[in-house]
Amino acid sequence: PTVSKDNQFFNAHGYWNGPTWIDQTWFAYAGLRRYENLAKAAGVASAPFSQLASELKQKIFVGKGFATNDTTPFTEHYDPDTGAAEGVPQFSWTAAHVLMWAMEDADEELVWI
Repeated sequence: PTVSKDNQFFNAHGYWNGPTWIDQTWFAYAGLRRYENLAKAAGVASAPFSQLASELKQKIFVGKGFATNDTTPFTEHYDPDTGAAEGVPQFSWTAAHVLMWAMEDADEELVWI
């Protein structure tokens, strides 16, 4: 979700105060990957950033997330608890960020950060 569930303004079906947005999730993922690279360059051996990035990505694509051969259109945002599609269908921001993740999986050398 874009706001902590503990926040008094959290609303799972609100616009910017609760739903999961794939583009915002991508920015968090990319930031964690970048911090991992910076930590490694600084000689920090046990930074948790890579593990957190992997967990975030897995939550998007495993279980209730997107799946291979799924023909459901990408939508604007998603219910943070159920993963149900919400907002505008055929949403290009979502499609673009899912494509970035897919391309990253296809080419380990490709990093979008």
